[in-house]
Amino acid sequence: MKKILVPFALFCVLCCSSCNRRNASLESLIMATVSDSVQVFPEALTPEDGVSANAFICLEIPQKGLRGKALRKIRKSIVSEALGEEYADMNCADAVSACLGAYAQNYLSDAREIAGGDDTQALLHTLNYAREINGEVVSLQDGILAYRISTYDYAGGTQGSYDERQLHFLAADGTLLKIEDEKN
Repeated sequence: MKKILVPFALFCVLCCSSCNRRNASLESLIMATVSDSVQVFPEALTPEDGVSANAFICLEIPQKGLRGKALRKIRKSIVSEALGEEYADMNCADAVSACLGAYAQNYLSDAREIAGGDDTQALLHTLNYAREINGEVVSLQDGILAYRISTYDYAGGTQGSYDERQLHFLAADGTLLKIEDEKN
């Protein structure tokens, strides 16, 4: 009889504690902000020439308040969506740093290509680049975590481009919902 009673009591305790567990709320999340920036000047020019590339990345990342597996999946998806798939397996700070490093290298490569032309002075204005990536948790309701990624890019010319994406995650396990999932 004791052999049956102990597992049954353990089962009851586990069931009661999971029934009493509150759903996660936005207030229960503990966030960390990962941010960094870079400013790069073309090799042939000086800062006084007023030509540079500036990039800034700021991502709000949930750290606690959800299950560990869910947090890891959410962080990986945020990094992948905000910075690119090639950074998905890095921790957030390393991913931001690597993304900024790649941005600086690409800018210097573009600047070398333009500077190699015959009319470099006339093209200086095209060497002002800017990138800004911001990510933030918007809400956590009914088991769905909503996250917004805003991106601004400018690479010379008359105007930049602005993009805003919404990501939705199941808070219980961190699954990134796709549009077809959200319709059901």
